[in-house]
Amino acid sequence: MNEKFLHFIWKHQLFEKKDLQTTDQDLFEIKYVGKHNDDAGPDFLEAKIIIAGTLWAGHVEIHLSSSDYLRHKHQHDAAYQNVILHVVYEDDLPKSALPFPTFVLKGLIPLHFIRNHEQLLSSKDWIACGKSICQVPSITWQHTYARLITERLERKTRAIEKVVIDNQYDWEETFYQLLCRCFGMKVNADVFFELSKKVPLKLIAKHRLSLLQIEALLLGTAGLLQLIVEDAYIIQLQNQYAHLKHLYQLTPLNASQWKFSRMRPANFPTIKIAQLAALLHQRSLLFSRITQKSDWNTLRPLFDTQASEYWTQHYQCDVLSVKKEKHLSAATQDLILINTIVPILFSYSFYTDDESMRMYALQLLEHANAENNKTIRQWNKAGIKIQNALQSQALLELKNEYCESLQCEKCLIGMKVIQMGN
Repeated sequence: MNEKFLHFIWKHQLFEKKDLQTTDQDLFEIKYVGKHNDDAGPDFLEAKIIIAGTLWAGHVEIHLSSSDYLRHKHQHDAAYQNVILHVVYEDDLPKSALPFPTFVLKGLIPLHFIRNHEQLLSSKDWIACGKSICQVPSITWQHTYARLITERLERKTRAIEKVVIDNQYDWEETFYQLLCRCFGMKVNADVFFELSKKVPLKLIAKHRLSLLQIEALLLGTAGLLQLIVEDAYIIQLQNQYAHLKHLYQLTPLNASQWKFSRMRPANFPTIKIAQLAALLHQRSLLFSRITQKSDWNTLRPLFDTQASEYWTQHYQCDVLSVKKEKHLSAATQDLILINTIVPILFSYSFYTDDESMRMYALQLLEHANAENNKTIRQWNKAGIKIQNALQSQALLELKNEYCESLQCEKCLIGMKVIQMGN
């Protein structure tokens, strides 16, 4: 058992509530359990409790044992001056040791709640509730998806807000930078983002009619053209970049920042940069286009592109390969939707105070294919049928933010599992 479990029990009043008494044998009644506080200070704030006929308003502190209050030195902390009730599992202090009433939960919590919680904490499964989740009603899963996708997108919104502020609320530039990060996938996301700041969208726009010049700008500033070669196309890119670098005072990245090892050749940075260059050459004002509230089948062609002819026989500069066109795959287009388009639309909806834009972003996720990665495959093995990207994104949030840290008491699924059986 831990304090988080007792927080869960108190918050949802999952204990026998008939004739409640403090350790001083004063009857009390809970009018409001208080606001759960995850920051420093008492555990539940602004509670309202009637004790011996008197209504008290203040804070509730929760511990496994009464002595924990003194052990944590709360008696010396001014934040705890307004504590009106100490809720504990066991009372191991004399009655006069603390200046407020104590309420003991031991014996009042259903035993199967305690048993189920202890099983979750000791589980060695991929997720603690792995053996029980298929018994959770579908309505609980629907509530879980709705809650978690909102939490995930709100967290991403906070990160996007920092980017858009840095860009002085230029949403086209912000979308371009986030798109570049997405092209980098996990391995090269940060360096791709750095590249986007070194070669801003306004600079790309000046050369949008020339695919060669956009490739030169991006590959050159990425530091990937610093080669001694006899390849005519690469020499042409190098010459173009030498001119553009001098013209705009560009500073290339170090080529060593890019990761090629243990990657599929189709995901090499050179290919991703070439595909991005082609996209920027063919399309302009992408952010404005995605805000038009079209469905994904209408938006997808905007991102249907392929690298220039040179790359059909190359994955790296001056290294021949089997001939194959380097299309931006449907799976990659889906990732752009999930990781870039939907989060920025969700963020933009708060900036414009447009609830319909927020709903549009969620609908795009509902109609997009679920991701196919290791975590999602594990959810499938656990018996969870994932129907769309909204559900797969919610499950990624569940695994990363709740399951990994055993936050079962804060999870709707975990809460349900704790209360199962008798």
